[in-house]
Amino acid sequence: MYATCPPGPASAATSAQSLSAGSGGADFLAGIVPTSIVTAFTELDVLQIVFLGVVLGAAAIAPGDKAEPFLAFSRSVLDLVQKALWWSSAWPPSAPPA
Repeated sequence: MYATCPPGPASAATSAQSLSAGSGGADFLAGIVPTSIVTAFTELDVLQIVFLGVVLGAAAIAPGDKAEPFLAFSRSVLDLVQKALWWSSAWPPSAPPA
């Protein structure tokens, strides 16, 4: 159902080294913060993508009323995506929509 990418030899070696070195939570927290927005998505690092989402959400709420146009746009995009997902899950793949 979900496509998974097994960790490569380099990432497995890095994980093993960090575990054997006894690195603390500081390394984990530093790994959540992406070096750039692009690498978080190209490397498919879910924690970094979630972190970016939280930062974007906090930044969108912080200005108060000034952020209302952006929030309205975000709600519109969410409605469109939810409707498209509902359509794709409501129709069986073997039968086209009526």
